[in-house]
Amino acid sequence: MYLTVSPPLSCKTLLYRPAVATSWAEGLGQVLCCDSGRTALGIALRLLHLPPNSNIVLPGLNCEAVIDTITGANVQIRYYDVPETLDPAIPAIEAAVDNRTACVALVHYFGFAADPTPLRRFCDRRGLPLIEDCAHALFSGGEAGHCGTAGDFAVFSLRKTLPIPNGGAIAVNRAGYRPALREVLLKKPSSVETLARTAFLLMKYHFMQHGRALAAAKRLCPVRANSGGPENQAPAWKALSSVSERILAASEAHAVRAARQTRYRYWADVLRGQRGVRILRPHLAPATCPYSFPVLVDRREELLEELARSGVRLEATFSGAPFLKPGCVPTGQGLPSAARLARELVSLPVHQALPMARLAEIAEKFVSALERRC
Repeated sequence: MYLTVSPPLSCKTLLYRPAVATSWAEGLGQVLCCDSGRTALGIALRLLHLPPNSNIVLPGLNCEAVIDTITGANVQIRYYDVPETLDPAIPAIEAAVDNRTACVALVHYFGFAADPTPLRRFCDRRGLPLIEDCAHALFSGGEAGHCGTAGDFAVFSLRKTLPIPNGGAIAVNRAGYRPALREVLLKKPSSVETLARTAFLLMKYHFMQHGRALAAAKRLCPVRANSGGPENQAPAWKALSSVSERILAASEAHAVRAARQTRYRYWADVLRGQRGVRILRPHLAPATCPYSFPVLVDRREELLEELARSGVRLEATFSGAPFLKPGCVPTGQGLPSAARLARELVSLPVHQALPMARLAEIAEKFVSALERRC
């Protein structure tokens, strides 16, 4: 089954009840849903029609899938460093831009809205498109409005917030790029793919204590970006599955946000004043829908191994970043802050499906492990 989206229609009207869609797409331009955030990024790169040997200026603290998607599109990356505040540093971005830069990217880390206004002004002065990476920030906003409304494009990973088999979205906010959406074809995933992803989610959210089984499931059910085919062929991308459509339609942004904020505040209370850990974002804004509770710890890998032995597997967020692969160039004085954050970051879970009793058990083991190290 193939779906096409032609202006002035959008994915919001084609796939979802408008009242549901506006809970997360308010203020966005035309929205097209697909199977993953990586595919959404691939579509954005396609719509940009980047010239040969061009580059994208990207924060050095990033996941490997984003890097592979960009370099897989034959686009180079020029990194800028990321301060501990996680806000975009305009001087670092300005130093990374050169005469081959075709686009700049901004990341809203852990669901916390970065202020896009200074970077939007910078991009406008330089005539550069801006991509907002909202993979962690589906239901989040800030003083400038909902995350994703300032960029020419915004990409979302729906499945990072909602328990759905697959799900991503691209918002095209700049009118000049919208006609190209007529060329985008979306192919529904097969029933087997959807069933495999659904089985993985059941294991992930209901059997989180079985770390080895969860790791095996991730190997069996990877989510990969769709390149859309060679440049001279019509792009074909995977669409949102029917199961994901139904779950998204039934999801209420305010309920998800409230549940995640409750779990976030629980972690803040437990870890306030705790030795051996630094809370990266101790306070929540009302419009923040947190992706996780990010903390910094020394000797992270040792701590994660100890916790895994006790039945708790936590995410080593951005492990391995910055990824200096072929086509990736650090600029300025290098990427010391991004590298330090990548070495020390741990994401503590705040997912709305996580029972509070299980959260308390994880917190108790985490604190015990910290105290044994002090």
